[in-house]
Amino acid sequence: MKNNIKIVKIISDHEFIISAGQKQDVSKGDKFIIFDRHGEEILDPDSGESLGYLDVNKGTIIVRNVFENMSIASTEPHLVGGIANQFSGVNTALIGIQQPTPLNVDYSQITPLDETLEPSPIKLGDPVKPLNSGNYSNS
Repeated sequence: MKNNIKIVKIISDHEFIISAGQKQDVSKGDKFIIFDRHGEEILDPDSGESLGYLDVNKGTIIVRNVFENMSIASTEPHLVGGIANQFSGVNTALIGIQQPTPLNVDYSQITPLDETLEPSPIKLGDPVKPLNSGNYSNS
């Protein structure tokens, strides 16, 4: 179930770890909105009763890697410096560089992943999981 999911680590201004993974039915390609619950309160004009708050969208992220209880998600890339490449009057491609879209983050809370760590050598007893779960039967 995908509720109460939050950002648990800010890797950069375009990459985040969220608190949901395979156990919470998150899949690669799932999109999430990072939002602020402190938006404008909406009142019923007749009763004056609060109808709730408008969530303020801080950005959209897409899951790239899924783990058991967490996932790495990043912003969608955007084209930088693209130019139209036209042949016979048909726009066939854009030439440019795809870069991740940075979001407004609190830079004091960024803790990059330690990419200098190398995996240890394979040993007897190391866990193994199937890549294509559709072909795996645990019997």
